[in-house]
Amino acid sequence: MQESTILLTAFKLRSVLDDFIDCIILSSAINKCDILTTEDTHIHNIKENKIYQEIVLTKNPKFKALRLKEILKNQNL
Repeated sequence: MQESTILLTAFKLRSVLDDFIDCIILSSAINKCDILTTEDTHIHNIKENKIYQEIVLTKNPKFKALRLKEILKNQNL
């Protein structure tokens, strides 16, 4: 079931991210999307964390958490 996968990933993220709601949002994005657009500093601060990188590599290697300005810059807008 997809919901249990999202919840299990959220529990793993909990070791590197304090806010469980952020863990649920990030886990949902990792498991269902290729990009999460967010300005959440806490999420951006864990991108270099080894546990986070292993989760992304295992679940969705294409996944990226980006700020809106990064997306707009890549689109040359």
